[in-house]
Amino acid sequence: MHVRHVTNCPNDAEYTTHRRRTNGALIWQLYTCRRHRRLPDWHAPSNVRRLDPSGPPQPCGLVYDHRSGPDVVLSHINGWMTVGTWTDAPVANTDWAGRLRDAHRFATYTRQKELAAAVAEVTRLAEAEAWDQAVALLAETETRHAPS
Repeated sequence: MHVRHVTNCPNDAEYTTHRRRTNGALIWQLYTCRRHRRLPDWHAPSNVRRLDPSGPPQPCGLVYDHRSGPDVVLSHINGWMTVGTWTDAPVANTDWAGRLRDAHRFATYTRQKELAAAVAEVTRLAEAEAWDQAVALLAETETRHAPS
């Protein structure tokens, strides 16, 4: 499981939503406050429910992600990084290495030096199959770019 934050909100979560596979296995679960209940860049299903206030507090923007490392990397690229394909021959949405190359080109082209450096390091880690470290670096970078 990978943990990440998609907001920099200081509030505790009041709501949760999740997505499951057809076999019922949890894909991810997201916790948000009232203000961030419907995050514009997060394709949350319509199963938002209010948390029990007597339960343990969860910070707004916390995500428990149960997908594989490559799937989480692709989620970052397709989500908050909003990177399309930048090659003459389109890169498949499942090609994490090609999508990371595109993300690096995008960040370099748009002069996002911090993001370009992070993507270069994520690429190095992913190629070494150090998925936990790659996903952790993306999560840290996402949190720095997240809305307040």
